[in-house]
Amino acid sequence: MNRLAGERIFDVFILVVSVVFVSLAAGYSSAGRLAPLIVGIPTALLALYRIVRGLVRPREAPYAVPEKAFWLRLATMYMWVVGFLILSMLAGFLISIPLFALGFLLIQNRTPIRVAVLLTLGIEVVVYLFFVRLVGVPFPTGLLF
Repeated sequence: MNRLAGERIFDVFILVVSVVFVSLAAGYSSAGRLAPLIVGIPTALLALYRIVRGLVRPREAPYAVPEKAFWLRLATMYMWVVGFLILSMLAGFLISIPLFALGFLLIQNRTPIRVAVLLTLGIEVVVYLFFVRLVGVPFPTGLLF
């Protein structure tokens, strides 16, 4: 199976899972179904968009990545994840999310500073308003803060 076929299968899988996710949420109480609907509906729409886009405008197979570069990228991503986990344990979730996002955008993605700061602020506002204020998720505090 080539990579493009794998991507299409994955897109269909994500669509099916998100539709099941949304349909199961319909049986929850009004407060309980809010988060699954907010996550499930956009996910289903984006998966459907990717499926339709792949059928209407198929793209060429991506170039092969050398094996050494693949493992280097994989190790780098794992280091970012471990760094986020350590930062979350030390600083707490609400502090580590913007710090991680800003660091990742500036260092790994080489995003311009202005764009990185705006994206980081947007991420933090959405996380705080949705999870803390709307849903009431108590984020764990860190060892330091």
